[in-house]
Amino acid sequence: MISNIECLPSIEEEVYSLADKGPGRKSEILRRFIDLHRGFVNRFCLETGLDEDVLQDIYIDSVLLVFEHVESGKFKRRSKLSTYLFRLYYFKVIDEVRKASGGKVIYTDTLPEYPDPVPNVAGKLEGLETMRRVGKVLDSMCPACKELILDWAYVGYGLEEIRNRMGFDNPAKFNKFKFTCLEKFRAIWKSLPSEE
Repeated sequence: MISNIECLPSIEEEVYSLADKGPGRKSEILRRFIDLHRGFVNRFCLETGLDEDVLQDIYIDSVLLVFEHVESGKFKRRSKLSTYLFRLYYFKVIDEVRKASGGKVIYTDTLPEYPDPVPNVAGKLEGLETMRRVGKVLDSMCPACKELILDWAYVGYGLEEIRNRMGFDNPAKFNKFKFTCLEKFRAIWKSLPSEE
């Protein structure tokens, strides 16, 4: 024996056949569909912190848009109606969150204090002089040592990566080469006259 419940069409089937329904039946289907998915409002109320009335308005607009898309044929039935409604509602809520959070101007009586990026002019000039000296030292070194020091200190490559880039198969040989280059750098640095 088949019960009456099994013979009733699903709400989605009823929405799909809206064109065949009269205005009274359409509003009944609309109310049932709204009540069926009302949980979306509660979910986004908790997740976004937006006012429930605002979310309720967005939800009703989304449901009406779903019905409009079904009647116009824009909804292609590639997903369930509930999924389609959720996507429309989700993106409308995101737009509302952006509107609510964007463009807020906070007025204060004081200006924030930021540290001076250049502590003093003398410190900046000293840094420039140090960079000139480093350039002179590197120019007087062999190309392999210059490459190693630039890759390590300026570009920021790791020593393992530099070893592979320079073609050293033996880590011990690379460490010896690195030590030799750093010793050359120190010796040339000390031999340069300091410009004061």
